[in-house]
Amino acid sequence: MKKKRMILIVFIGIMVLGIVLMYSSFALFSANQISKSAITIKVGTMNGALKIDGLPTNQLMIPAKETKTFTITLENLNNIPGKFLLYYTNTLASDIKIGYTTGTGIDIPPKENGVIISKNGKKTYSIKVKNGTTNSQTISLEVLGGLETPSLTLPSNAHVLEEFKGESLVNALLQKTNDKTITEYTKGNVSEMYTFTHEKGTQQTDWTTEELTDYRYIGSTPNNYVYFNCTNLDNTSTCEIWRIIGIFTVEDENGNKEQRMKIMRSEPIGLYSMDAKGVGVGSSTSHHGSNEWSDSYIRQLLNETYYKRTTGTCYHGIDTKSDCDFTQIGLTSTAQNMISEAKYYLGGIAEYGVSLYEQERGNARSANRNISAISKIGLLYPTDYGYTYALGVNDHCFTYVHVCGNKATSAWMYNVLTKNGSNHSWFITPPSTDNYTSLHIQSTGSLVRGSVYNPYYIVPCLYLNSEVEVVAGTGSSNDPYQLA
Repeated sequence: MKKKRMILIVFIGIMVLGIVLMYSSFALFSANQISKSAITIKVGTMNGALKIDGLPTNQLMIPAKETKTFTITLENLNNIPGKFLLYYTNTLASDIKIGYTTGTGIDIPPKENGVIISKNGKKTYSIKVKNGTTNSQTISLEVLGGLETPSLTLPSNAHVLEEFKGESLVNALLQKTNDKTITEYTKGNVSEMYTFTHEKGTQQTDWTTEELTDYRYIGSTPNNYVYFNCTNLDNTSTCEIWRIIGIFTVEDENGNKEQRMKIMRSEPIGLYSMDAKGVGVGSSTSHHGSNEWSDSYIRQLLNETYYKRTTGTCYHGIDTKSDCDFTQIGLTSTAQNMISEAKYYLGGIAEYGVSLYEQERGNARSANRNISAISKIGLLYPTDYGYTYALGVNDHCFTYVHVCGNKATSAWMYNVLTKNGSNHSWFITPPSTDNYTSLHIQSTGSLVRGSVYNPYYIVPCLYLNSEVEVVAGTGSSNDPYQLA
């Protein structure tokens, strides 16, 4: 009897040990033998599938100088839950970046311990890759997986996916800015922004107790090119090229002040009057139209028709108007989400020989004119143009911008505003002495004033949200900054 009992105990022990060894062996096999190509995953009775943009592949292919977003589907094809780990083993160059993005219906890729996928379930990931190199790149995704119970061991050369985060555009460019001790153009990095400090001014209504610091691109060859007004941020062929003016302390519609990037379109949207209202219409007191930005025709055009990418009415002089269509070149919804309203200063210019900067932000103005206005889209200040000649770029044009004349071509903004000297271009700033003229740059490069009904070039400008990030590019003409 004792002998039979002993045999039974040994038999049961062997059975238990066998079950344990079988389970352990299967778990180990599951965890370590999944095909690393990951297109089709098969481990014993465990099956899974990986798809990229709906196709059975594990290859992320990114053209040179582009950023692409891929939709990744990782599926458990089994009737039991499984554990999966997604990773890549490529050694990436410093100008290649990969990571996941989040959104509605998008999962976060597993970290080192893997993620459980329910039986016959799947996970969907969004992976963004920035390729800053001059060659196309391919990154291979690989998968490790098994049963729920065992721990997964990440290979020594493997990298799990972290969140894709761009750098704040403002912070990224401030890091490249010339220090304020650089006071000569040729002694700094001429491709990057220069620092300008403005003492508090007696005319400045909003900054009477503060010193202001601006950062501006000056000279003829700055790295201030940026992709903007895109239909698809990941496809630069759907974007326009804009130019960065600089970084300024800006007040928003709620009175909050912050540093924001100011950009301008790289070419005019057309030849239009600033205003053409008749006597007694709105703020107009003459047949010349009104230089009050707040109710001007051009403000309405920019902040309604152009901003909303629709059709409207454009003015080309007194009693001269036409239908205009901005459904192709107006701002896309993607661009609209990158900007917000900002305060534009409307201080009048009394004379050219003193600080235009202080006058623009001052309280000198013609009767019944506002000294500021909140807008999404605006026009440039005379100083945006004048400072491109600062620090020795062109001393004559910086000091005597009103008689810059044929010396104007030494700074980048001249060609943008005048379309290479083909016509005049409007600024937002009026003189302080009348109600019907405004300042503009002549095709020769000089700052003058003229009746607002004249049809001159309109070059939109705006302030980007401080949350806008840069994900690629160096800012050069052949490698503009790419935003997110």
